[in-house]
Amino acid sequence: MCSVIWTLQKSNAEQRRKRPSESAELILPKQQVIDASWGFKESFDDKPKLVINARSETITEKEMFRPYIGFGRAVVRVSKFGDWERYSHKEKLLWEFTPTNAEEFQLACLWRMQDGKPEFVILTTTSNELYERVGDRMPCVLTDQDSALWLGEDTEKALDALHTFPAEGMRAVHEEPLQESLFEI
Repeated sequence: MCSVIWTLQKSNAEQRRKRPSESAELILPKQQVIDASWGFKESFDDKPKLVINARSETITEKEMFRPYIGFGRAVVRVSKFGDWERYSHKEKLLWEFTPTNAEEFQLACLWRMQDGKPEFVILTTTSNELYERVGDRMPCVLTDQDSALWLGEDTEKALDALHTFPAEGMRAVHEEPLQESLFEI
């Protein structure tokens, strides 16, 4: 999974930490740029839920994502992405993953318009050896070549661009442990 991203604005190299429901800049085919909220707002059993990630292996099967494969492909440029490793009942670590040989990652996304507002999900795939410490799913990181395929017109080739990014192409660091609450027992 992916629960935190540090986005890069197309207009400059400024990076900003983003959490689900916050707005990020997406790059669409033909280098169009839009701002969209991170997460599809859905209702399950009459309860609102924010869906922030989608399994790349099943987007062609799931009704929530299938309609957007043809025209809703996008990438979000990030300097790093992160997720939480829980190592005790009260504490967890934020692991940050950065590229080793580039300034940025490009993450595969699907976007849609919902109630007149754009929103997106980040696609995930099986974790590589480095990301496994935080979970069995990681974002679909795209190389420049994969990004061109993902944003291209051929849907079949676009889907072939979604795969696990090699561990050698990224490094991991963590912040200090975070205690969720001083009042938890």
